[in-house]
Amino acid sequence: MNTALFISGGGSTAQAVIQSALHGELKNLIDPVVIISSNPNAGGNQKAKDLGIPVEIIQKENYPNQESFGNAILETLHKYHVEFISQNGWLPLTPKNIIEKFHKKIINQHPGSLDPGRPDFGGKGMYGARVICARIIYAIVTQEEHPYTEAITHFVTEEFDKGNIIRVKRLEFSVLHKNIEILTIEQNNDLQLYIKHKTKEIQKQLLPLEYKNVIATLVDITKRNVPHFQRSEPLIPEKNKELLLQAKGLAIKLFPQS
Repeated sequence: MNTALFISGGGSTAQAVIQSALHGELKNLIDPVVIISSNPNAGGNQKAKDLGIPVEIIQKENYPNQESFGNAILETLHKYHVEFISQNGWLPLTPKNIIEKFHKKIINQHPGSLDPGRPDFGGKGMYGARVICARIIYAIVTQEEHPYTEAITHFVTEEFDKGNIIRVKRLEFSVLHKNIEILTIEQNNDLQLYIKHKTKEIQKQLLPLEYKNVIATLVDITKRNVPHFQRSEPLIPEKNKELLLQAKGLAIKLFPQS
């Protein structure tokens, strides 16, 4: 299965996928034929080149609208005879014309719990460390007894992080169990430093699970045995919706460059 990997940053998941295709579980199942990068300075660009994979830079800001951005990507996908797309740290909103062309043939990884159609830890601005940070803040202010986050793979739709979930790997963690409010965190530098440190700690633990989850998803897809994950109960109770929004907003402030 000729596969394109979309990246915008360090490209560590894409690197793991390429290595798996060369020597691991994905050998003889997928052929990573091209990296499409939205960032000419992304660390993943060189990682891909070092593994012998061509890199094409396509920056959203160089195009007047989503359609023309999508057309440029489609031309590149056609050039490499791409059959499937895996978004691994890809930040731009994927254009509609790509999603239509690759219906059910484009997946995304997300470093936090999703619940399509209901409030969750996805959406615009929620990527990288911000997602994990929001999850930690939410766990603190709601005094969760057994907090966790998740490595997710899901199908890509026209909105950020709204496609059906495919696979989930859970990571439990611990946080302060005190009656702490959002406003207290906003005004307390020590709490903010604790949350930033905890975010980086959990992110380091979660990354290997993300690699495994993406690879397992690609194996399933090539074997046409695609699992489907759906929550029996809403991820976020109605009473905590405002706390979720506040946690996400504060996470963006704490990780402005994530």
